[in-house]
Amino acid sequence: PKIPVLKCIKPTASKELATKLPPLLNRYKAVLVKSHGLFCIGQTLEDALHYTTLTEHAVKIIIYSRY
Repeated sequence: PKIPVLKCIKPTASKELATKLPPLLNRYKAVLVKSHGLFCIGQTLEDALHYTTLTEHAVKIIIYSRY
């Protein structure tokens, strides 16, 4: 699965983020906002936490495999 990276001029508490993030979360379970962090969505809070943990572990594997 792909995880999009959203680039915003002001990545925290901005109208740009509020406009661009929801359509991506409708399509993807996880979105990485550059210079801010990861946003995940699920049917429940536990689902969102699962996607967050899964994404973080996958990123660690990718980073560690490069060394």
